[in-house]
Amino acid sequence: MLLLAAPLARAERRHEQRRFYQQLARRLWTLNPIRTTQTQLQVCNQPDTLFGLEPRIGEVARLERRLDRLQGKVPAGTTMPAFERLVAERAKAQRFSGIYVISDLHLVPSMKLLFEALVDSGVQAGGHLVIGNDHSEHPDARRGLLFEETSHRLISVERMNLRQRYRRLVSYLLAEAKADPNARFVVLGHGGRLHAMLSWLVAQPNFPAGLKQRIVVVETTKKGEKRIAALRKASAENRFPLTAQLPFVDIGADPYKLTFESPTIGVGCAKAMLDELGELAAAGLEVPEEMPMLLVGYGNVGPATGRALRQRGRRLYAFDTRFASDRALVERAIANGVTPIHSAGEAKAIGEKIIALATGEDPYRTHPELFGDGDVVFNLASPGELDAVVANGQVREAVAGHLRFGRSSIEVHDDVAPPMVFVVDGKALLFPKSSRVINLVRGASEPDLYIQLTRGLTFLGVDFAMTLFGKPPGKYDVPRPLLDDFIADVEQDLKAAGLGPLSAPTF
Repeated sequence: MLLLAAPLARAERRHEQRRFYQQLARRLWTLNPIRTTQTQLQVCNQPDTLFGLEPRIGEVARLERRLDRLQGKVPAGTTMPAFERLVAERAKAQRFSGIYVISDLHLVPSMKLLFEALVDSGVQAGGHLVIGNDHSEHPDARRGLLFEETSHRLISVERMNLRQRYRRLVSYLLAEAKADPNARFVVLGHGGRLHAMLSWLVAQPNFPAGLKQRIVVVETTKKGEKRIAALRKASAENRFPLTAQLPFVDIGADPYKLTFESPTIGVGCAKAMLDELGELAAAGLEVPEEMPMLLVGYGNVGPATGRALRQRGRRLYAFDTRFASDRALVERAIANGVTPIHSAGEAKAIGEKIIALATGEDPYRTHPELFGDGDVVFNLASPGELDAVVANGQVREAVAGHLRFGRSSIEVHDDVAPPMVFVVDGKALLFPKSSRVINLVRGASEPDLYIQLTRGLTFLGVDFAMTLFGKPPGKYDVPRPLLDDFIADVEQDLKAAGLGPLSAPTF
């Protein structure tokens, strides 16, 4: 025990020191955010004479963006002008002053801009906990958020399983509520998981009195609202102890999001896949034009991607577990020119094919029979850590220059009989030996002028959530005039750039 005393004491001192500087940064920021940012910008622009380091270009640009926002200006060179006009007004007024944010959204570069905008608009310095999504975390965005720990606020990026995520959430929430009795929390949820956790947590008898009235959830996906509705039904039938609810803003079911987001995602996915096939061809790995394509998952991303690919002449099939019980979904697929399949036998009968994984499940394990010899597999939305891998060692080397490799520990065992075994973070994934697997979930192919639609709707959801603290539990919708004005702004940007409208994106 004596051997552990010194390291533990040092760790405790580091924690206290970090907390002290975090609290100091909060006070300075609250007193004068513009002056604080100007000082940071001046320091960052000075070369480090001691170590001979040049000014950090990325941090300088970040601070210049913040300073513009705080002064109510649209940052120069922005690729999301409608979004920035929305942010500048709130940042100048410090609209989100004093709130804390917890999020588990897709961590891509445009999402990092949303996170920055929230903090620039007044979110507490150090008051944003980012819980990393396990299947769509862009390395550049992650590095940027980790670097922000040295700035005026702390942003923590965590990668964990569901139980670890829940524990981290609870400890953060209770610790900040104890340190700041007036703390108010906005939870940005993706898929309803955090919402469900909190609904259970606030129902516990030892949950701090009054804290429930200081939590509002913003659901960003339709799946999130469906999950909460299912849990409420289970609670009413005494099948699940969800005895408390929270007020939440349902951005995921907003008509604008449902109408305009899917076409953009579909065109983006189709373009990314076709671009990648072109790069494979340039590397000597020709994929025949007539090779059919199988969409695994037919919810939102699948049909949107299918429509874009059909316009390019691809022969399409689709597999979805709901086909067995949802006749309307089957008819929808047929009406869209897609042939639905219901079994592994039908999948094998297709022969060599391109597979587009567009499901939140993990088909590598749930439906391994879908993958056949010679298939090309694109991961568009599914969990997993395959970050651009090609299954044959020689082929991997040939295309390594343009396929990204993430930080996962990837071992390829090609000296055993098929199927090939990938060991990713200790988990074995099986694929036929001659198949190729390409992951596209770590970045977005859609131009920022379209992406700003989704980011702006989420930002407006947080803006509206500020009015819901202390309100009765239940679903609340963002007022239409706010959304109408923003959508008109986005359409204006697209028109000025000569791009297609939100309903028919062209890029």
